Amino acid sequence: MNGVEIYSVDASHHSLLPLVVANLMDKYEKICQYRLTNNNLPITARGAGAGLLGQALFDGVVIDFTKHMNQIIEIEDDYVVAEPGTVKGVLDRELRRRGKFPPPDPASSNYCTIGGLTANNSSGPH
Repeated sequence: MNGVEIYSVDASHHSLLPLVVANLMDKYEKICQYRLTNNNLPITARGAGAGLLGQALFDGVVIDFTKHMNQIIEIEDDYVVAEPGTVKGVLDRELRRRGKFPPPDPASSNYCTIGGLTANNSSGPH
């Protein structure tokens, strides 16, 4: 598989080849990328591709946040700031050290991303 073909599959049995894949370096590049592609090309964001129903698949412009926008920015007593490509399992470990946990608990917690979890409204069994 080439670079774009990898994004044509996820954890489901479906496949759909995207037109373009962008790996953005930071939030400012994201804004620039959106402006450049805002000429009626459909855009979607992608996390880890852990969904079982094909929700990570898209035939337009796919923005992948997992390569460069995957850091925990700040952890305070009552909030967390994390980039969308942050793996939830990594965030779980950091919060556990502080005696805290994020409420969503999907089965894919060890490898799903915060952005994908939010976009899919994933909550898990607890």
